[in-house]
Amino acid sequence: MAHLAQGDRPRLILMDLDGAEDLEGLRHLLALERSVPVIVAADPSESTLLFEAMRIGALSVLIRPIRLEDLETISAKASERTA
Repeated sequence: MAHLAQGDRPRLILMDLDGAEDLEGLRHLLALERSVPVIVAADPSESTLLFEAMRIGALSVLIRPIRLEDLETISAKASERTA
């Protein structure tokens, strides 16, 4: 996140969620930079985290293991959003 604070802007952020503390990190990230699409990934057993991530502003979610086709589809969706 230091890069965001310095002014560098990624086109997309992929964030792995592995517990409630990561949701707090997502909240901070979204507070810092709302214009960069954030995609979150988590284990299927973490569905509550994934729903909460979408509620607080994640563009989309991926279920681990991440399939390349899913990542490409969601990346294209994110590109359309920022175009």
